[in-house]
Amino acid sequence: MMVEIYNLMNKRESKLTKLESTKLSKMAIAAELYEDSILGLKPLKETATIPELVELKLFEYKMTQARLADEIGLAKSKVSEILNRNSQNIEDRCRTFIRNCIKLQIKF
Repeated sequence: MMVEIYNLMNKRESKLTKLESTKLSKMAIAAELYEDSILGLKPLKETATIPELVELKLFEYKMTQARLADEIGLAKSKVSEILNRNSQNIEDRCRTFIRNCIKLQIKF
């Protein structure tokens, strides 16, 4: 099944027929359920805060805080403040942080 998913994904979404698209969607859902329930790949808990979510994404993208700070145009100390929840204007900084991450196409 995974090979078929891979082959359909390589075909590109715009070139899939409606039937292939539906089939791919159903197979992807089945694969995710299998990974979550049988293989135990589902995270132990869902991320609840912005810092937790960002740290998860840093791990997934194998990115350091310093590299993220450079790429989104924030000082390294500000990224650290956000992730350690030490910032007084945390909401404003988080909005800027997320907007900049979206520009990098980091999917949350």
